[in-house]
Amino acid sequence: MSNSERILLFVLVGIIAIGAVLVLVLEYNRRAKALARERDDLELQRVEADELLSQRDEWIEKGRWISKAQLPFKSQREADSDIIDSIDSSAKKAEVEVRQRSLLEPDQTEQYNQAGANVSGYGKLPDVLGWLYAMQSPEKFRAVSQVKLEPDPKNPEKIIAQFQLLRWYRPIDSE
Repeated sequence: MSNSERILLFVLVGIIAIGAVLVLVLEYNRRAKALARERDDLELQRVEADELLSQRDEWIEKGRWISKAQLPFKSQREADSDIIDSIDSSAKKAEVEVRQRSLLEPDQTEQYNQAGANVSGYGKLPDVLGWLYAMQSPEKFRAVSQVKLEPDPKNPEKIIAQFQLLRWYRPIDSE
């Protein structure tokens, strides 16, 4: 092997070594960043867990309140009847005309049973808004959702309100 071939060989080996070092450094940086992200995620989870543990007594008390305050689910018929009665009685008090109401499919989980209805009401703006406010009742585990208000094109003093009224009940076996 001649002198120039040796130099060429050393240069080639040097380039390969530099390339290998560069690849190793890039892989090291990729893994270090992944580990840093994982460490940050674990730290965030620890902080969240510590915060939840610090609120433990408060959440236990809220759970007890829900167990006492939330009505137990007896039957779907009774829940549907309660929804219809609350719609009709509150509309009458608010002087709002109920134009349409249709029961929603019941939703049942381990934590709750849900009953609800799609509702359409008609009346003066203050009356309809008061009606919606009266229907929204967290202490009775009722909520108004998907509200859509439209002015009546024939009578600008009145509006049409479409919404869902939902109510949650405690499952029978959670007592």
